Amino acid sequence: MHQQDIPSGDGLRTFEIAYRKVDGSLSRKKRVSKSFRRTPGQSGFRTHIGHNHLLLLHDHQTNEDFNIHIDLIVEYNGMIVDHSV
Repeated sequence: MHQQDIPSGDGLRTFEIAYRKVDGSLSRKKRVSKSFRRTPGQSGFRTHIGHNHLLLLHDHQTNEDFNIHIDLIVEYNGMIVDHSV
């Protein structure tokens, strides 16, 4: 899963993502992009998939940042994500 950080007309290119929450419910976000902010908290680390398996995203509909665990992603731009490979 690679998303280029190329600006479009209203900011970064957006994509759609569906994922499972920790409680097992399914969530879908229609317009998200990679976030370049730091996570809240004392350390304020930048999320990096290769190090902590978290993806920090920005929801353009609510104008809020959120993070998801990559193992819980089920769809990316309408394509099913297969984690068994």
